[in-house]
This record gives sequence, C-alpha cells and structure tokens, in this order.
Amino acid sequence: MLSVGGIRHQFTLPENVQMSMFTTEFLRNIRENLKDDDDPPDVQFNHQGYLFLVPPNKAEDLSECVKMQRELGLEGEGWFDPWLLLRALRKKNLNMGVNYVNGEVTGFESSKERIGEDFHDYLKSVNFKDADGNIRQISFVACVNCAGPWAGEISKMVQPTTEEKFFLCSRKRFVYVVHCPEGPPISAPLTVDPTGTYFRREGFSGHYLCGASPEIDNEPDTSNLDVDYDFFNNKVWPDLSNRIPAFEKLKLKSAWAGYYDFNYVDQNLIIGKHPYHTNFFFANGMSGHGVQQSIAIGRAVMELIVDSGYKTIDLSRFGFERFIIDQPLFERAIV
Repeated sequence: MLSVGGIRHQFTLPENVQMSMFTTEFLRNIRENLKDDDDPPDVQFNHQGYLFLVPPNKAEDLSECVKMQRELGLEGEGWFDPWLLLRALRKKNLNMGVNYVNGEVTGFESSKERIGEDFHDYLKSVNFKDADGNIRQISFVACVNCAGPWAGEISKMVQPTTEEKFFLCSRKRFVYVVHCPEGPPISAPLTVDPTGTYFRREGFSGHYLCGASPEIDNEPDTSNLDVDYDFFNNKVWPDLSNRIPAFEKLKLKSAWAGYYDFNYVDQNLIIGKHPYHTNFFFANGMSGHGVQQSIAIGRAVMELIVDSGYKTIDLSRFGFERFIIDQPLFERAIV
C-alpha cells in the first residue's frame, strides 16, 4: 500500500499484460466484486493512462511490444489508491469468515507422504510467535508464501539447504510528493522518462508523486525505511526538470520509503508449487508490479489449489522450475 498505485498493460511478456488487464476489469467492477452491507468500495481508479518514453534506438522494440499489447486488448491503464484496495479486500475477507492472525513465523513442521511411487516431505503446520511472545501452531492443508519482501526468509525455513534465498530479496524504493502549480494538467498520464524517473498527478491541487529506481550498484540500505533526499535532489528532480521545464520550480512536500519484493534473477513473478513440498505455493518476486497484478495472482493461486491447474491465465512459465533448468524469463519493462 506504499506504492504509487499504477496499473499498466505495457509489459513485454503477454502474461504480465493479461494479469494487469484482469486487475483493470476487477477494479472497474469493484463495487460488485467487493460489495458488503456498508457503502460500496471505491479505490479512486483514475483512467489517465501510462506514457513510456524511450530513446530512438529502442523505438522499434517498443513498437513490437505495443503490437502484442494491442492484440491482447491494451486499454484501461491508470492508477488507484492501494490502501483503499487493501482495506476493501480485508473487509470483504472478514465478512466471509477469514481469520487474520498476527505473528512472526518461526518455522514449519512436515511429515513424509507417499505420492505415487515416491515419498515427499508434506508440510503440515506452521509455527509462529504471537504478540505476547508465545509460540503457537496452525495446521494446514495448503500454505501460500505471499510474504512479499520477506518471502525469501520464509522459503529458507521450508527448505534451508536449497537455494537459500530462493532468488528473492527486499529492495528499498522512495516516493516523493512535490507541488508544482504550473506542472502538467490533470489529464496527464503516468509518465516514465527514458531515465527511469516517473511522475503522476495526485489530486487536483498541483501535487505529483514521483520517483525512480537507483542504479544496481547503488541500492539503498534495507535495514530501515529512511528516505534518501539526496537521491531526489541529484537524480529525480534533474530528470523531471529536464523533461518538463515547469518542474524546475517544484517544491518537495513529503516523502516515504517502501519495499520491493524483488526477484533478482529475472524481475518476474514466481508462482506455483514448491519443487519438493507440493502443498507449499509461491506468490512472490513481482519486483515492483505486485499491487497491479495481485488480484490476478490471487485468482491463479486459487486455481492451483482448488482446480490443480491454471484455468484462466496460464502462468506456467513463471514457475520455480525455470530456475532449476536455468531458463530465466525476463521482463524488460521494469520501473
């Protein structure tokens, strides 16, 4: 819920386009999808679109991607309020009888189960420390690792001797709020500069959200959520003012930091069954596009558990097996 809430269909892999398209459709019908006895939910879905700018040497590649996106039905990009979506989902879950338990996971218990001719480690329960420091246990038939930036640590508890981090780590990103009355109009799309710096409007009073990802050799410390204001002054602001001169006179109003659930191999979703524990499922590694695809990912995991396979969007290529056979699946449109 700390993201800027962008939803785009401009990806280089068809599956990523399809997942975001499903979220667009879900949000358009959210009043029906998440209705309850109170007022219908509203996540402030703005349909102003996305604009990706690239240098001339990447224009042909971008054109090919747009062709694929249009064939899939490119339409409905914009942004929404992630906090309102999370609130609406949680409220709907509670109304449907879901139990929320707060605690820190400490480990898993397993047993040997025979599946066909082979024996597998079958996870049967999770241990966690509650708010009072007591160790408690919950038994389960299926467990989904959707722990975001901490997913690698959870996976390490499940299989400590295999790929310790499971190709996942946390990355810290900054969002800056600026005020610029002479900036782009309310109809402006969420714009991504060739430098990687982005901005979008926030409300009607001349405010904008903006940010950028740092260079790979200059990743910020993830042990805290302190904001790097030098990064704004030395990187974000110069990029913005170079693209739109009016931003030379902007005023920085506030900022915050949050975590990316980062897959450092190919920056794509990891979804599906654990290679050894068949009732443990991954839903990790979205690397910055998680909030816009989370609805589709939830549906996909449901299909795996209930139907034993994908019924709508085939996400088989995003399975953990691609790392075992060394066939990463790269998404080139990462912000």
